[in-house]
Amino acid sequence: MLGVLSAARRSMTHHALAAVADMTEQDLERCRREALARHVLVRTDEGAYAFRHALMREATYDGLLVSERERLHRGLAHALDAIPISSAAAPSELLADRAHHWYHAGDESRALRSAIQAGLAADEVYAMPRRLRCTSGRSSCGTRSMTPNGSQASTA
Repeated sequence: MLGVLSAARRSMTHHALAAVADMTEQDLERCRREALARHVLVRTDEGAYAFRHALMREATYDGLLVSERERLHRGLAHALDAIPISSAAAPSELLADRAHHWYHAGDESRALRSAIQAGLAADEVYAMPRRLRCTSGRSSCGTRSMTPNGSQASTA
């Protein structure tokens, strides 16, 4: 269970841990209870679980075998693939997390696909303020047009 949480980039809910950890419900609860009692984990305000200290997470992750890391990242990537992008509060973060886990699972094609989708989703979020400025009439948007000789000329 600690290995799963160490491979995750963020805190995880009970349901997310259960989906990825290869443990019975009772074993998972026992491990969580012990980790909380020993002050290895904390419960976040959202009810998720996270390492109390980043160094503890890093030490746990560093102690995993390469094959364990790949398996955990694959499990986390599959769990993230099951989340519809439309239901994510921050689609670009969900997609970036998918890319991260697919990459560390050794699946570069899925990692690249997710990274491109994350970039496009982030562009949508951060492009909106620029679109608003451009359509408000208060400023020029610095658009470029092609000159007759094929070079670009700024219209800003």
